[in-house]
Amino acid sequence: MHVRHSPQGAAGGAPDKPKKLQVIPVTSSSIVVLWGKPSADDEVDHYFVYMENEDREDTTDVRYFVWEGLTACKNYTVGVRAVSAQGDVSEPALGEAVTEIEAPPAPQNLHVVSFTSTSIMLTCDNPDTLCDIDRISITWASQQSVRREVQAHSNILTISPLMPNTTYNITIAASNCAGVGPVASITQTTASDSLPVMPRMINSIFSQPAAHHRISSPKESAPLPSRTPSDERRRGW
Repeated sequence: MHVRHSPQGAAGGAPDKPKKLQVIPVTSSSIVVLWGKPSADDEVDHYFVYMENEDREDTTDVRYFVWEGLTACKNYTVGVRAVSAQGDVSEPALGEAVTEIEAPPAPQNLHVVSFTSTSIMLTCDNPDTLCDIDRISITWASQQSVRREVQAHSNILTISPLMPNTTYNITIAASNCAGVGPVASITQTTASDSLPVMPRMINSIFSQPAAHHRISSPKESAPLPSRTPSDERRRGW
């Protein structure tokens, strides 16, 4: 907006700035701005309202304005200038306010990091909000189990103990004093139980090829001694 610089309050010049400016938060996405007339002698055609550091500006011929479509828990600085019929513009009256708190949006980028037959590890990013988050809760259930809920203390979450080879529906949500936000959800099936592992000694016996043991007859076990004529005479043979 082009501002014409004229002496403040001078006849035919720029009016004084608006008086008693109030910036009042109404909801998490709106604020109302109220102000009084600069002075009884000022001829004001309309008012120019704007937000500092924001691409928001407008004009009005009444002494209030409602800003909508704002971000929850954000501080906004509002300016109001009085404009004469000749286009002379006053100095701004400034005020600021923080929009009301709202329940946080859903956590972002929820995905499974790893899983076993009895546990699932997940990770997620914090909700995209300027508002405080008091609690993040994770719940899970399967067709065979009741719903369970715990409070998460970090962005890496592990749920256990779980049943092997079972599909779980997992949800995660953030909350604050304004309420519980929408959930992020994911489905994961746990791994099957591992095959039982035999003790090392027994397993080694069954895993090796069978040994071929040769059973010898008594005649084969040791050669018979040869008999000599002297032996036969001695034994009476």
